[in-house]
Amino acid sequence: MKFKGPLILFILAALGLQAQDHKFQSLFVYNFAKYIEWPSSKQQGDFVIGIVGGSAAVTQFKNVLEGKTKGTQKIVVQSISSPSAYANCHMIFVTAEHNNVISKITAAVGQEPILIVTEKEGALKDGSSINMVIKNGKMAFEINEQLKNSKLKVSSEVMRLAQS
Repeated sequence: MKFKGPLILFILAALGLQAQDHKFQSLFVYNFAKYIEWPSSKQQGDFVIGIVGGSAAVTQFKNVLEGKTKGTQKIVVQSISSPSAYANCHMIFVTAEHNNVISKITAAVGQEPILIVTEKEGALKDGSSINMVIKNGKMAFEINEQLKNSKLKVSSEVMRLAQS
């Protein structure tokens, strides 16, 4: 993977974002997509980001990400509510109000190359791949160590920027 310039993740974290606003979360998610490599079997068709949460989150993610791409793949944001929809996703973002289903989602996903992004303190224990949190008044993210052993290749820069 080639990197050009500083990651927007660092810039956003440095700005001291005060709230876990879906607009900024969608930018984080977009950059996770840019700096994580999926297996070749997931590099065709649309790049699907599934949202488990309310319509406000889905709308905001669509507003920010519509028209963007991950390599040659068009990014598509979808509201998902059933386990049968998980397999079509590259990423699943679980909003705070739906954090009670994180462990069910991770169990349903199993070893598939699907990145699960959450916003709940302690969600890594439930199987989340990346968890967005507020630390010292700033938006930050934590990475599950098990992600290193998955079918997804996370850039060293993303790993370095993660909170320990």
